[in-house]
Amino acid sequence: FFLYYKGTASLNNRKIISIVGTRNMTHYGKTFTESFVADISKRYPDALIVSGLARGVDITAHCAALDNGLDTLAVMGTSFPTIYPADHRRYVNDIMAHGGLMTQFQFQSSTDNKNFVERNRIIAAMSTAVVLVRAAKRSGGLITVNQAMSMNKTVFALPGNIDSRLSAGANELI
Repeated sequence: FFLYYKGTASLNNRKIISIVGTRNMTHYGKTFTESFVADISKRYPDALIVSGLARGVDITAHCAALDNGLDTLAVMGTSFPTIYPADHRRYVNDIMAHGGLMTQFQFQSSTDNKNFVERNRIIAAMSTAVVLVRAAKRSGGLITVNQAMSMNKTVFALPGNIDSRLSAGANELI
């Protein structure tokens, strides 16, 4: 098993906070993620924000880290030549200059669902804490949280509207 890394961030001796959740971002989730990362940057200016480069919560966490002067690490479910989703390629240079990209896939370029489950395991394993921002009952964010809990990691979840299916998983976790 190998991990491939490109970037500038030290991955040692620092708070590593993973922020995961739904691809279907809401104003509530976006506002929380941006505010939370801003607060982290004040309390732990050397923190590393980790996520999976996906739409929604992931890219919001990466951008909030960059906006607040924190390093950010994008753990990918593909190999380096393949940025998924492709429209997030525009963030890659900033992420690599202020953090990095990591993957376990040397030649894998497909976007198989199983690759993202494996990516989530890496996100959980390297974290000091995992923060779940919105998740349906069946979601990649919950997979990451369950893996983190099995590794005795600290897990937090943002409560949401009890009528929202996008909050059902996080609410159940709480």
